[in-house]
This record gives sequence, C-alpha cells and structure tokens, in this order.
Amino acid sequence: MQNLNFQKALQQLEDGTLISKTKKEIAQIKTVLNEFNLGIRVEEGAK
Repeated sequence: MQNLNFQKALQQLEDGTLISKTKKEIAQIKTVLNEFNLGIRVEEGAK
C-alpha cells in the first residue's frame, strides 16, 4: 500500500483505482481471517 501511495504522489500510478481495489481486497482477506478465528467460518473438508 505504501508503494502504491508513493507512486500516486509521484503521478506514476497508471490505474488510479488500484489503491481502492487493493484496500477492498485487504479488507476481504482480514474479514475471512477474523471469521476463521471466531469459528464462524470453517475450512472445507474440516467439518
């Protein structure tokens, strides 16, 4: 993320939506990991 923000500041970032897409993807990964930790989501085959 820091690298993307740095590229944006220097106007070297080709895809301006890349930062928001990356933030969304990170949030989705964190949500899934949290669900595993809380026992809300279980691994397939581990049932």
